[in-house]
Amino acid sequence: MRVVVLRSAAGPLRLFGVTAPPAALALAVASALRAAGDEVEVVTLDGLVVPDTWSAGVQGLASWLAANHPQADTVHALDVVAAAAALAARRETGARVVVRAQAVPAGPNEPRRVLWPLVLRAADAVVAPTAADAREAVMLGARAGTVVRCLDGALLASAICDPVAPMVDETRCEPYLLAMSGVPEDPRTAQELVRAAVVTGRRLVVASPSARDETSWPFLRFLAGKHGVQARVETVGRLGGPDLFDLVDRCEVVIATRSQPSCGLAPLVAMRRARPVIAVGGATAAEVVVDGITGRLVDPAVPYEMASAVEDLVGAPFRRLAWGVAGRDRVESCFAPEQVARALATAHEITAA
Repeated sequence: MRVVVLRSAAGPLRLFGVTAPPAALALAVASALRAAGDEVEVVTLDGLVVPDTWSAGVQGLASWLAANHPQADTVHALDVVAAAAALAARRETGARVVVRAQAVPAGPNEPRRVLWPLVLRAADAVVAPTAADAREAVMLGARAGTVVRCLDGALLASAICDPVAPMVDETRCEPYLLAMSGVPEDPRTAQELVRAAVVTGRRLVVASPSARDETSWPFLRFLAGKHGVQARVETVGRLGGPDLFDLVDRCEVVIATRSQPSCGLAPLVAMRRARPVIAVGGATAAEVVVDGITGRLVDPAVPYEMASAVEDLVGAPFRRLAWGVAGRDRVESCFAPEQVARALATAHEITAA
């Protein structure tokens, strides 16, 4: 197999705070691949292009890669610039693209790893150094079965990383809609949930946080039977912790079914896990969900609005990804524990003055 290990320059291609990995890592990757019997060439994109813009720079690198390495079977892209260029060149070369987690500053002197969501779905494989990185890759859109774990330290020691089991069981990866906060008391909203399953052809999973909500399940099953989708409507009760997060991570769209103040947690959980939200409009939901940015607010009194919004979102994968990423950013910036604590302290100081 002919493999190209692609690494961008640390100078003019240092965009958006992304730093190119050390040259030693590129050599270690090449060493590990050669040990597996591959023909490997390390390409460092130093001085090839000085981009005026991000898109022009990536396209220039992609054209260079396609012209100089048309016979490559696989490209291992070690940073986000290289990844974007390799994915653009794939249109001409057809070479598989493997991307690696990126180190991006999260704050002053506090670097953290993030996996760039815009390349995750397009990549043929994602190499994640830690279990947390692998989990984040799945949350941000990497396809099940494409994520493998391999510590950078193992590569630097020239160890060969064996693929690990997929982070998500592929037998459970059929896309579905997740209705959180249980079956709403408003029958119109319950009807819209079932209609969403009808118009999208997706499974509908309704997660109820407490036993009290289970009393409304017979009505939901009645509606599902009436519309002929009883086999595609499931109910899950008393779910919390890791099981709930797993359910959120594997869905396409989260539907927050209630607008009471206590149910603002549903969109927050969805946004924290980088999932787009369709929420029943209300004061609480409007505080959390930014309409058209992190999700959609719908009026339960308007017939078919919820089902139509879900149908539109299911048919727009890039919008789902963009809303999910924007939702995660909003939760981390506005609803992080330290932010909430600071806001409460400030409010206390104002009222005590």
